[in-house]
Amino acid sequence: MDSVASVATDLSIEELRRRIAQVGASDEDVYAYVVRSVRPANGEYVQTGSAPNFQGGLITLCTCKHGMRATLTPEQWERGVWVAGLTSWDQAFGKQQSLVYFMRVGEAYASQAELVQVFRQSGRSEIVDAKDSTRHPLGDLMIPASDMVVGNDRYLPTAYLSPMVGHSHRSTDEDAGWEDDVNYVGVGGGQSVMLVGDRNFSFVWTRPLVRRRRPGPTRPYRKWTLTSILDDLEAVQK
Repeated sequence: MDSVASVATDLSIEELRRRIAQVGASDEDVYAYVVRSVRPANGEYVQTGSAPNFQGGLITLCTCKHGMRATLTPEQWERGVWVAGLTSWDQAFGKQQSLVYFMRVGEAYASQAELVQVFRQSGRSEIVDAKDSTRHPLGDLMIPASDMVVGNDRYLPTAYLSPMVGHSHRSTDEDAGWEDDVNYVGVGGGQSVMLVGDRNFSFVWTRPLVRRRRPGPTRPYRKWTLTSILDDLEAVQK
């Protein structure tokens, strides 16, 4: 799996705990879920979907777990909340459930348009280009058709360029599955929030190195504290 330049990769459980301890807040919430688009191949991970997206030196979660991302506002996501992505624990993974990524949310945006606009205005256009769904089949950023997408227009699919045909959420010209990535309203009435990892606390694994002691269901996601999830993790046994 392509790893992220400038994001810590393949940490041991000991190093992961040491890095996380620097936060100094063991009671922060962690939302964990299974990244079903990640599959094993020759002992490594292969990402077959657009989310999480590891391109551009930054982890983003913008086209998956819509319901989970709609449970909090952007402001709430930015108050020390973490996201953990786990493998399935089926036979292909040897009945082990390991970490794919672990990140503390550093930025959160109410819409795809806001994320793209802020990144461009802050000199991070190269990250947008790396995650552009009109250019990359696994890109997770939906590109506004103009620089003036504001208000309720932020949630109109017609205000965006369609992802390229062959994108993981648009296999054909007629496929409109990607529209949920622009406009998804959760059970509580909130829109899915676009999540960006804090580079200082973003960790990616390219192969199984840190696993759960007691693998089990996390559907559609499970909420832990930092202390409780770290207690459930250990080194993968070869």
